[in-house]
Amino acid sequence: SMKKKVVLLLAATMIVSALSGCGMTKKESEAMITDISNADMLKTADEKSLINADEAVKAFSDALDKVKKEKNITIDTTTTTNLGEGDKAENAINTSKLKKDVTDDKSTASVELTNDYTGQKSKVSGYYDGKTLFFTSTATNESTKKDETQKIKEEMSFDDFLSIIDSYSLNLYEENIEKASLETEKDGSKIFKIAYNPEKLQATMQTNIEAAGQSLPDGQTMKVNFSNVEAKVNKDGNLTSFAFKIDAKYVSDKEESPYNYTIVADFTNFGKTKVDVVTKTDDYKDASEIQQEQAAETTTDSLESAPQVTTTNQPDPTAK
Repeated sequence: SMKKKVVLLLAATMIVSALSGCGMTKKESEAMITDISNADMLKTADEKSLINADEAVKAFSDALDKVKKEKNITIDTTTTTNLGEGDKAENAINTSKLKKDVTDDKSTASVELTNDYTGQKSKVSGYYDGKTLFFTSTATNESTKKDETQKIKEEMSFDDFLSIIDSYSLNLYEENIEKASLETEKDGSKIFKIAYNPEKLQATMQTNIEAAGQSLPDGQTMKVNFSNVEAKVNKDGNLTSFAFKIDAKYVSDKEESPYNYTIVADFTNFGKTKVDVVTKTDDYKDASEIQQEQAAETTTDSLESAPQVTTTNQPDPTAK
């Protein structure tokens, strides 16, 4: 089914993707989407701006590690998956807004996740108070068409909480990069652009599908048309945004089906982030309690409609 294919593709790209309430401000990453949607992004790049793939990967990875260690930050991520076209099109948009505030005394955070799968919407919001995650999940019950809300609490470590919602990890697969460029802006910030070799990326994705224990339906192959990344690192060495796109298609004897995958992330409000605190927590039920109730009933839809919440932290099969 199409849904299985979408899951497959997320496994294929192995870029863990999450779910972000769109802020009102125009995000820096939005302008990048135009750049990375151009198959010829680096074909005409100025020779002087070209750099080695390993240099681009190191700069990006270092800057990403640095923002992950930031004590106070807001991280917005939007992942878009489009498969097929016309009536048969399946689209998924997942957004995630993470606010993080770590002090000497405790680590707190809040998160808002939205998931729109071909018009079926669900939302999860969470608050981590230093030892417990309080989360509210809202989804439309398909049979009754009513919104159903669950309030759940679960004790966990801060690292475990962060790993559940890690939607902004990106493995750049250095060996697949065909061309990379670096431009320095007037304010000292650096713009990195990376173009992949389609055949090499295709082979990696195929490997990832197999490593995830999956396989494409018989007689189907995936063809990558182009794939690009753009990232901005400010003068302090902080990653402020990145955008990644794969433009591809499924090919079988009978048909071709376009597949597009985009992830954009913005890192903002360094040192100025205020976490959304949940003060009234009496009506949150323990996760184990809910599981027992759900085993008794069959209404497990509300969490399943946001599968990324529990499955984002997949191991990266290409990680050494």
